[in-house]
Amino acid sequence: MRSNKRLSKIQYSVYEFLPEKLIKELSALKNKPLNEIRIRKDCPVKVVINGEVKILNKISLSEAEIERVILRLCKNSIHAYEEQIKRGFITSDNGERVGIAGEFVKENGSILAIKNVTSLCVRIPNEVNGVSNKFYDKFYKNTGGSVLVLSKAGVGKTTFIRDLALNISKNENKNVVVVDERNEIALKGVKNKKSNHCLDVLTYADKHFGFTQAIRTLNPDVIVTDELVCEEDAISLVDTVYGGVDVIATAHAKSIEGFYLRKRFSTLKNSKVFDYYVVISKTGLERNIEIFNSEFKKLCF
Repeated sequence: MRSNKRLSKIQYSVYEFLPEKLIKELSALKNKPLNEIRIRKDCPVKVVINGEVKILNKISLSEAEIERVILRLCKNSIHAYEEQIKRGFITSDNGERVGIAGEFVKENGSILAIKNVTSLCVRIPNEVNGVSNKFYDKFYKNTGGSVLVLSKAGVGKTTFIRDLALNISKNENKNVVVVDERNEIALKGVKNKKSNHCLDVLTYADKHFGFTQAIRTLNPDVIVTDELVCEEDAISLVDTVYGGVDVIATAHAKSIEGFYLRKRFSTLKNSKVFDYYVVISKTGLERNIEIFNSEFKKLCF
């Protein structure tokens, strides 16, 4: 390992694929929590530390250096990660999602590859134990049901559903299946956690395949999944809930109203499949959580 012994495990894992000069600069942050690292070709690296942006003016990466980062992420086997790359990201073994910007090569409407990569966005997951406890204790454990968690990017949707999944599996005799399309929910540390609860995880499965496969083979009581992005996701979710399985999902939106203004989610609105909505926002470093019922009425929290 090339990094300072004082650094956390999640920082260690990031340093496994970053160049030495950036590692040295990040080491000076003295174990402050990293949220994001944004690398743009020949531009100063930008990092988000505990919600605050910092520009590393002395550090920039060339296109060749960015390509070497990608190669390290892929463990020197681009072919093994080809499907992820075509979808615009690579997920490391420890759950860091690295978004890729560059030239997308298309043929007959399908993405074949990405070339001339110009920037990377490293999203660093944070396991915040207990973030869902109040919602679980006050509402969910008494009623169960399906839940939609909404927020802007980077505010804590995935962190919340990960913790809620563990709460359900730990405290209830229920089969919880995680359909983890981008390998972000069930972090390596969560999968290997030595405790009296566990999750069944389908990694890199899309919603339609994952929901169908789970119902056919894993007998789920609850399915937990990441971001809803298209009408097909919505249809698969409705079919699953109507089939008797609760679903906990996330989506990008500032509000319930904003989410349902998108036509591709009209199926969900008309079907009324969600029993609870959790809306997460941030004011400075403070995370705010609001709970709404199926009729969009705000609940005391």
